[in-house]
Order: sequence, then C-alpha cells, then structure tokens
Amino acid sequence: MSAATLTLRMLINAQLHKFSFAVKNSSTILLPEWYETLTSQKLAHRMMPRDVSTRWNSTYEMLEFAVKYQGAIDTLAARRDLNLRKYELEPAEWKIAGELRDVLKVCDFLFISTTFLMIWTGLQGRDSLLFAWYPESCHSHTSHGPH
Repeated sequence: MSAATLTLRMLINAQLHKFSFAVKNSSTILLPEWYETLTSQKLAHRMMPRDVSTRWNSTYEMLEFAVKYQGAIDTLAARRDLNLRKYELEPAEWKIAGELRDVLKVCDFLFISTTFLMIWTGLQGRDSLLFAWYPESCHSHTSHGPH
C-alpha cells in the first residue's frame, strides 16, 4: 500500500470521526438536524460508532455505518449554515471508504469464524491445536493471532 493511499485512508477516518463528534456534541443545533435528516431519508435514528484503537473491529463498524448513512452525512456536510463542509468527503473518498470497509469485513468474518471454531472445538473436549489464517491485509488489534 502506498504512503498516499494510507494517508488518504487515515484522512477519511479522521473526517468521519470529526463529523460524528461535531454532531454528537451539538445537542441543540446539529443533533436535531441529524435526526431530522435521518427521518427524511427513512433511516434508523443512530449515531456513528466510534473508531476506537482498543476495539479491533471498530473501524469496520464506523465505515459500515458511514457507507450506509452516506446520504445523510453528505446532506448535513453540504449545508453551509451548519459549518460542517470541512468534513465533506469527495466521491473518490467515499469509494475508498467502501473498499476499506469491504477489506475489513473479510477480517471481521475471519475473526468471528475462527473464534467460533475455537469455542466449538473447546466444547467438544478436544485438546487439538488450532490455528487461524490471517491475511496480510487484516491487521486486527486482538490477542488472537499475529500482531
């Protein structure tokens, strides 16, 4: 992965995080506008999950939410009167957010599948050695598998 691509991915995460923080912490202006936008777009009333470094799949959860709620995020970010234009993502950035979400979804599936297999094997009373395949593109922050 090139340095430019990595920088762009970090920027996208930062922009989404800052957008979410601004909305959540403006209970009298932005938060009501957020919920009104969600209602008008027939989306469930939810806040964007936070990307937390101590939770291995939080980036995936944040990107999954952001891609699903892209219309609402774009609607609010485009409004000059709300002062959120600095958090607006370009179409190419949304595409990268979706691609990154897809990569992390594979990692999420592999982790859950491996965990289930480990639990199931443990319940069977087997003392076998289990191993998990972690692709190089999957860098999770867990105590399971390589770091």
